[in-house]
Amino acid sequence: QKVWIREPFHQGLNQTGKIIVFGHTPTFYLFSEMPGTSRLWQTQDQKIGMDGGAVYGGVLHGVLFGNEGILEHHFITND
Repeated sequence: QKVWIREPFHQGLNQTGKIIVFGHTPTFYLFSEMPGTSRLWQTQDQKIGMDGGAVYGGVLHGVLFGNEGILEHHFITND
């Protein structure tokens, strides 16, 4: 049996005390925007979505993380 947790994960609280970085859900879906947003999806409880949806005409994110979170964020557009 397949279990699908995408929406419960995005809407639920991160109670791990850790930063959770994930992909496979383009950020423009999470923001309800058109493809091409250069923003990372971030929550107050430290979940970070970094799939820019490049395959759909969005962007490709590159992120450098340190112990406390994001140190650098770069992206390239899919022109």
